[in-house]
Amino acid sequence: MYSDSCIEDTMDEAMRSYTESRTYKTEQTEINAVIAAFRDTLPTEAHKREFVRLLNRINDADAEFSVNAYMCGVKMGAKLFQQDMRK
Repeated sequence: MYSDSCIEDTMDEAMRSYTESRTYKTEQTEINAVIAAFRDTLPTEAHKREFVRLLNRINDADAEFSVNAYMCGVKMGAKLFQQDMRK
């Protein structure tokens, strides 16, 4: 079976075509523009820092979920492959 570190090492490579796509880059640029525009409406630097901190926590949680989902999918696929090979 694959080790977690091996799976994590291949995730960026496996997702590279998506993360380097024009669609993904355009979406990220648009999202960043909306975030920046909203941040600029906040009344104080403290509010702005708290907003950025909140976004970072959301991003970290989403990234953790994505990594775990990817790893789970790879492991489940490997188990199914092994079961098929045994038949």
